[in-house]
Amino acid sequence: MNLSRRNMLLASSAAALFGRSSISRAAGAPPKNFILVFANGGWDVTYCMDPKVSIPDMIEGPDLDPNSNATGDESIVQFGNIPIRSNPTLRANADDFFENWGTRSHVINGIWTGSIAHAPCRIRLFTGSSNQLSPDSATIFGYETASAEPLGTVDMSGLSFPGPLAASTGRIGFQSQIKALVDPAVQWNTPLYRPVAHEASGIDTYLAARAAAFGNVRADGGVNDARIAGLLESRDRASRFKTEGGVEALGGLVLGRTPSFVEQTEMAVEMLRLGLCRSVVLGTGSDWDSHIINFSQNAFYENLFLGLGTLAQGLSDATLLEDTLVVVMSEMTRTPIFNASGGKDHHAHTSALMFGGPVLGNATSGATDNELLESIPMNLATGEVDPAGGELCKYDNFTAGILEMLGVDAGEWLPGVTPFLGARA
Repeated sequence: MNLSRRNMLLASSAAALFGRSSISRAAGAPPKNFILVFANGGWDVTYCMDPKVSIPDMIEGPDLDPNSNATGDESIVQFGNIPIRSNPTLRANADDFFENWGTRSHVINGIWTGSIAHAPCRIRLFTGSSNQLSPDSATIFGYETASAEPLGTVDMSGLSFPGPLAASTGRIGFQSQIKALVDPAVQWNTPLYRPVAHEASGIDTYLAARAAAFGNVRADGGVNDARIAGLLESRDRASRFKTEGGVEALGGLVLGRTPSFVEQTEMAVEMLRLGLCRSVVLGTGSDWDSHIINFSQNAFYENLFLGLGTLAQGLSDATLLEDTLVVVMSEMTRTPIFNASGGKDHHAHTSALMFGGPVLGNATSGATDNELLESIPMNLATGEVDPAGGELCKYDNFTAGILEMLGVDAGEWLPGVTPFLGARA
């Protein structure tokens, strides 16, 4: 379902409240929370998680800003069992993250995306399918696990695919416009209509009657009934957010401005701590599609790992890290060689990063070759590279693995797909 006023009302609360005490995750128990971080546009994995030594006319590593004196700083550094392409001048935050959180982290290399176009790849990585009407992993988890929480999932990136489960989700809006819908003190240039109590009650009665009348005409025991039920459900969720502290919780949002990645991570921790939702989708705020100036990826990675370090520390401080799975991914990677403009184009073999409670830390799974940066078959159960007897870790295997790590039966949502389980503790 598209972002409508109904979904914005949901997101108004979704963008908000703070706090929730945590109980340590029992061994083998699925996590209580899920955070999905998306680097939109296609990152160049040779800058960090899939380090390559430059090979003439083939794999070309990070492109340095010609105005920088950091040329000699590139190296491959081993953080425990995780090798990372390091540059302490341009990407120091990546080194800091793996120094502090490498024992809780798992890198997956060689995920095949099935396409080199942005939208199809994004759909595949989010949902595990090529159908944009399918719900994504964060929405599925929130839908299946949220009970007392007003929402299952909050999308702060604007990129998720809630599909038929949209009534359980909320969005803040690209310009934080949700704030104007819940805070009477905040207005656009044209003030919004604010009904008083008796008017609000009359509106509720009218809409309920309209929904019932529509149901009498359009009831089909299937899609129509589900959508009417979703309408009523979403209005109830929006009302709960408004009455449970939405104005105070949205205090950090600025109407007309998209929150930074660091701000999103801080708000995500607070929403989980308060028990407002079970999953959150975050966007890094960078456009990783570097067809022309590839050294811009240095700054993107620096910002990414600044936010991830803030997120990991925030979850730890709130005693939520043991209860939370964090997955960091992008829809594709960049080609192994530079194009004529000094950038890199789309490439269908990418990487991902996981950290948190249910993750096998201090480890990597999968690999790509040193010739064309293409995925090498692996054992999907263990993550070990197996060129002879393994299979490619495709987008659907990866998504199914996320669901299984979250305690969701992937077979119900992605039937017949073998889940990747190499990162599971």
